[in-house]
Amino acid sequence: MEKDSLSFPSKSSDKCCDCGCSCSLTVSSTSNGGWIRSVKRKYDEYEKSGRFYIPGLDILPVARVGIENECAMLRETLSSQQATIQELCLELEEERNAASSAANETMSMILRLQGEKAEVQMEARQFKRYAEEKMSHDAQEISALEEVLYKREQTIQSLTCEIQAYKHRMMSYGLTESEAEE
Repeated sequence: MEKDSLSFPSKSSDKCCDCGCSCSLTVSSTSNGGWIRSVKRKYDEYEKSGRFYIPGLDILPVARVGIENECAMLRETLSSQQATIQELCLELEEERNAASSAANETMSMILRLQGEKAEVQMEARQFKRYAEEKMSHDAQEISALEEVLYKREQTIQSLTCEIQAYKHRMMSYGLTESEAEE
């Protein structure tokens, strides 16, 4: 494996682009002719503190990493990001399945409750109809009993009048009131 080296940017090095940045491409004589490329990395700390920070390299604003190491780091970063994406996709799928399952359970509960509600409403209508029929029947029975009662009262009254008439007739034949009542 080639020896990694860090070099500071110099004013005499070749520019990587025409934008005027401090990036440069140089050939390092100590790394057996391997290309060294400077890499800028921005973190939240850079935005907060205004300086670039790499753990272990507090001095340099630009880190230089060998292209072989950079490729390996990029591959490693890519694979870890892909693994993270895969985990997040699995977690998202689990959440979707859980939400779908909860929605299915909720719908089945709603349908069950609607069925129970329909049954209760049907029973209530049947009971109401039964109660109305019973009240109508009872009203007819009460009316019939009142008619019978009225007829009996009429009969009792007519018999009472008849008794009174017989009592007066017996008293007219010379019986006393007490004898006529017996």
